[in-house]
Amino acid sequence: MATVSAKVGSRKPLPPYAREVLELLAAGRPVNCFIYAGAHRWERAKNRRTFAGPGSAIVLPVGAEPASFTWPPITNPVVDGSELSDAERHAIGSALVEAGAFGVWLLDFNRAAMRFVPSWDLAA
Repeated sequence: MATVSAKVGSRKPLPPYAREVLELLAAGRPVNCFIYAGAHRWERAKNRRTFAGPGSAIVLPVGAEPASFTWPPITNPVVDGSELSDAERHAIGSALVEAGAFGVWLLDFNRAAMRFVPSWDLAA
């Protein structure tokens, strides 16, 4: 079985349920994971996991800094960021791009969606 890890050598903990995502990636299975960071995050993650199974949700705990975690390398994660401030939305988007996401969709039911993408310096 192939080994998939998030940021080799990192001493930061994984966010809740992230280990399930790493197991799916290691098994070569597709990942369709939502990250719950907004209002009602634990309830929404539980519902998603009940519907879609293990590896379908990750939770950013209340009050936690996204950069304090080692995030799985999910290609295009969707973040439920309902009721997060702009600074909190930028922090989680930046952390996920740093972890290897090609694009991060941040959804909020009260305002427009945001998309974060890496800025590649092709001249380097």
